[in-house]
Parts: sequence; structure tokens; C-alpha cells
Amino acid sequence: MLTLESSPAVIILVNVLAWTVVNLLSGYIASILPASLFRPCSWWYKPRAFEQGGRLYRRILAVRLWKRLLPDGGNFFGNGFQKKRLAQPRDSGYYRVFAVETCRAEFTHNVGILSSLLFFAWNHWSIALWMIPYALAVNLPCIIAQRYNRPRLLRMAEALERREWPENEARQ
Repeated sequence: MLTLESSPAVIILVNVLAWTVVNLLSGYIASILPASLFRPCSWWYKPRAFEQGGRLYRRILAVRLWKRLLPDGGNFFGNGFQKKRLAQPRDSGYYRVFAVETCRAEFTHNVGILSSLLFFAWNHWSIALWMIPYALAVNLPCIIAQRYNRPRLLRMAEALERREWPENEARQ
């Protein structure tokens, strides 16, 4: 266990390396899990009434002003989905996949927050305690951005499907 007597450089190095491993591992695990685990309508990911379809995040937290500054690690492992920009604005299926990928990203960042508790295993409690606000500061903005985007993506998918439906029915 690292102690308060350990060199500050050693404490910092071990914790930086541990955070790197935690973030890479959680991202990798999320990238290989099946999309069926990340359903936007499931209990964990569904929009809550207090979120007001994302308006809460826009009005109170001004998410539209800062979300573009967040990194996009979606394609880090090669098989991911980039969420920085919309790629196919007229395809309802794309919006549905995008919504699923926001769930995957939210999962990854929730794991990052929970992982802060691991730091109590090798750090003195007074150091490990600082890992919790760090994890929140790093991961909550990403979770907020996903929870803001998801209802908007699903509304776009539904709107496109309503427009496409008469065309699809006429073809049959």
C-alpha cells in the first residue's frame, strides 16, 4: 500500500497509471459488449422526468456551450462509433445506433466513477478520497452530454420514421 511517507512522485505515478488502465479497460470492455446490453429504453438509460428530454442540461448546465470540447473516445479501439458529429442526418437507423452508443459511453463513464473506489486499496484514505471528486469531474460532463443527446437522437429517429412510413407502405 502506498503511504503518506511514499514519495509524492511515486504516489502520483501509480495513480496516473491506475487511472489510465481503468479508463482503457472500461472503454475496451464497453466496446466488445453486445449492443443489446445498451438499450436506450432500459431502466438505467431511459430519460428521467426531471431531465425534461434534455432541456434541464441545456438550460441549467449550458451543455450546448461545452459539450463539443469533450474528447470522443468512441473510435479508440478501432471498432467504435464516433459521437462528435452526425454523419448521416437522414437515416433513422443511424440515429438509433447513435442513441445506443450514447448508452455505451454512459456505461463507460459510470464505470470510471465507480472505479474511484478501487483507489482505497493502495492509497492512504486521505489520498484515495480525492479520487472520487476527480472521477466525478472527469466523467460527469461526459455522462451529461450523453443524457442530453440521447432523447434528441431518439426524437430525430422517430421523426424520420414518421416521414418514411408512408413511402415504405406504398412500396409494399
